[in-house]
Amino acid sequence: MANCYFTEFIKGALDSGNVVGAVFLDLKKAFATVNHKILIHKMNMFSFFHQAINWFRSYLEARDQCVNINNARSSLQNIEMGLPQGSILGPLLFSLYINDLANCCKETKCQLDDSYLCISTDFTLSSRYTNK
Repeated sequence: MANCYFTEFIKGALDSGNVVGAVFLDLKKAFATVNHKILIHKMNMFSFFHQAINWFRSYLEARDQCVNINNARSSLQNIEMGLPQGSILGPLLFSLYINDLANCCKETKCQLDDSYLCISTDFTLSSRYTNK
């Protein structure tokens, strides 16, 4: 379905005389890139209840990890980025983290999927940014 929607998005934009750009995303390690402070800030922006934000903060913050290889153990390191691996909340929190990505392209129509970001805009608008 995602491929069909992607194709129709492009065909519709081109039929309307728009230009189309796409960025294909590799989200394999994306959960590891979630910045806790930014995520909590976004929850505030989305008007989450204060108690819910505190619960999520306690879920994300004050986590430590270490590496154990052949009975040699590293020191504990505080984790300030990423979501707990295999967590049920991971996909939801990641969606909250990236759902405003399309807002950075305000003058465009934007489609965000789990594997691509596709942008369509009026050709006359995009010509403003070319060298004359």
